[in-house]
Amino acid sequence: FSDWEGEEANSGVRNMLKPEGDPDEYEPMIDLMDVWLPHENKVVTWPVHNAEKPLRVMEWQGPENGPFHILSFGDVPDHVMGISPAMNLKPLSDVINGLLRKQRRQAQRQKDIPFYQAGHHDDAKRLEQASDGEWTRVDNPDSVNVMKMGGVDQSNQAFGLAMTDVYDRMAGNLQAMAGLGPQADTLGQDKLIHGAVSKREANMQYRVVKFTGDICRDLGWLLWIDQIKEMPLEFETDYGTVRQEWDGELREGDFLDYNFEIEPFSMRYKSPSERMTGLTTFITQIAMPMQENLQQAGGNIDFQELVELYSDLMDLPRLKNIVKFEAPKADRPQGTVDMPQKANHTVRETVRRNVPTGGTQASRSTVMQQVLNGGQPNSDQMAQFGKEKA
Repeated sequence: FSDWEGEEANSGVRNMLKPEGDPDEYEPMIDLMDVWLPHENKVVTWPVHNAEKPLRVMEWQGPENGPFHILSFGDVPDHVMGISPAMNLKPLSDVINGLLRKQRRQAQRQKDIPFYQAGHHDDAKRLEQASDGEWTRVDNPDSVNVMKMGGVDQSNQAFGLAMTDVYDRMAGNLQAMAGLGPQADTLGQDKLIHGAVSKREANMQYRVVKFTGDICRDLGWLLWIDQIKEMPLEFETDYGTVRQEWDGELREGDFLDYNFEIEPFSMRYKSPSERMTGLTTFITQIAMPMQENLQQAGGNIDFQELVELYSDLMDLPRLKNIVKFEAPKADRPQGTVDMPQKANHTVRETVRRNVPTGGTQASRSTVMQQVLNGGQPNSDQMAQFGKEKA
């Protein structure tokens, strides 16, 4: 960077302008770009259309992550910018869409043309006027026939089905993501598949949460270096409400001295049913088994509050009319609540899950490709199409 620093590094923008300009511009303008070099901790300003030498080289004095944050769901080796999953799937999508449009045109061109030999007009007339299933006399059956023209090419249809399966695999099992039905023959295998799909989605969620945390940390740094910003604060303590005015005089040390991380866990939306599930899990798996420890610590479960929460989260307002309490919550004396004892025996249940005999989508697609390619599937495979698919 020794060649960049000096008078040339801060040369005027007018020196970078070309003699010919855009006649529609109100005044001469130039496009600039800032490049952050993390190893050198410098920010370099370049002209977009004339990158022979930089206009400015300055030390970066800010958050350690630099001035830019990139949200990407796919990393590319040796590249700064990432790639989105849709960009990887677009070529396959174009192939499938092209095949479907071609098959549609072929299907629209398909037609059946009845014909007959000369001198057999009577046979053709009787067959034309006959109803479905009606017995009709013909003198020469070979003189009347139907010519089929056009139609969907079977090899293209089989190739399209194969590409659809490849697209589904590359996209991370879209059927499992959308919950369109079981993907395996047993419940355990199905859970493994959905667990793998959840990991793919969780990785994307983690990237979004980390990106948001970095942005919030940089916003905190901007507030820290702002010497004019004043923020009134108010928070509750055991001794009352504390009010404080936060300004530049209250800052101690440097921002980097405070080593902290921001986890925006509240970004993930939780439906009322998910919140109810978490509440039920805590009551049944933690509070009830540890009831003695809870009572020894002076804790108890407020069942009236529990009923109100279930009524709100489950959208069942009539639940409050079913479960009645003798006194209102504010008038009831505070004390321990006797909870039922844990059962001395364990009940085990065996659940058998029936899978429809129509087969999975992958199995049905395989049989269809065999048929289109002139294969001979067995009777059990062909029987799948007459039943509900899994």
